[in-house]
Amino acid sequence: RDRDQDVHHPVEGRPDRRILDRLPGIDPDRAIVTPLPGGLTNRNYRIDAPDGPYALRIGGPHPERLGIDRRHEHAATVAAAALGIGPEVVAFLEDDAVLVTRFIEGTMMTPEAEC
Repeated sequence: RDRDQDVHHPVEGRPDRRILDRLPGIDPDRAIVTPLPGGLTNRNYRIDAPDGPYALRIGGPHPERLGIDRRHEHAATVAAAALGIGPEVVAFLEDDAVLVTRFIEGTMMTPEAEC
């Protein structure tokens, strides 16, 4: 596919509209989408929708090169949410390596951060 049409390489800092259109309960025309810093293998965004904020993670291409299995990642995130130690999973679009959870406010960890 053309890079501009690839869901893994969003144009102008916004996820591909085809992804946004498939997210349950989120109206792309009313949502505010903001890129989040960080992420080694993913593109990450905050989506502010009328019913609250979400985190959108679009996995990068070729995760298997790093031993990443998106299905296992999804299952682990669902399990963490069930235990109350992770955000609620809202959507998993396996074919596009997309995971959407409720957004949790926090601070990005860095090597310089104090514990």
